[in-house]
Amino acid sequence: GSASLNSLEDGYNIAGVVVAASQNRDEYQLVALTALFLAIKLFERLNIQPEHVSYLSRGRYTSDEVIKMEMIMLAALEWKVCTADKADYVDAFLNVMFPNKMNQTNISLCWEEDEADGCSSNSSNISDNSNDDLLLSGLKDLANLQIQLSDFESSFSTQSQSLVAFAAVINAFEMKKDKISNVDQHMFLESVQHLMKKMYPLNAGGKKKREELAKTVDRLRVLVDPPASSHG
Repeated sequence: GSASLNSLEDGYNIAGVVVAASQNRDEYQLVALTALFLAIKLFERLNIQPEHVSYLSRGRYTSDEVIKMEMIMLAALEWKVCTADKADYVDAFLNVMFPNKMNQTNISLCWEEDEADGCSSNSSNISDNSNDDLLLSGLKDLANLQIQLSDFESSFSTQSQSLVAFAAVINAFEMKKDKISNVDQHMFLESVQHLMKKMYPLNAGGKKKREELAKTVDRLRVLVDPPASSHG
């Protein structure tokens, strides 16, 4: 529920409509209630009506005002209210970076080694299914913690959901890579490079996005692992 509400409010902020509403307390509260109304309609099974929102506001806003604000918000969102959120992107990125048939991928990477000894040493790093699950679970939990913390920072709300999620996954990998085998690290980094080429090609716009991604990684890292404060 809260993630859905944040997604709607983020889109509304990006559209620029909320800037005007923020100048007026009454209108801003109407925006918040309408965002909740939309989130419940889209993601819950409750049969909620504009009259219920009016009741929640203790009559401060009429059902017609709720409907009017709903239409303004939907227009600002270009009716894109069922798009993927950051958690969805985290799952998608991890599925690309660590596909289900991890052992087969490790073996194919092993055969690409120049030295036969490299294959034999790397093969000992191949994890069993339970270890694979722990690895993915740990990375996913750490990435999700970062995106949840980012929801409380307004500076992240103007960024694309996919970029913040990508940064969170990269950060999770960097923080846990000491526990990841060399083969899996290699597979992850190759996947990152492949995704970077597709998402942020080496043109002016792509370079700008790559710089934004690097800065976002650093900002997320501070949220989840703040530097120790210096004393005296």
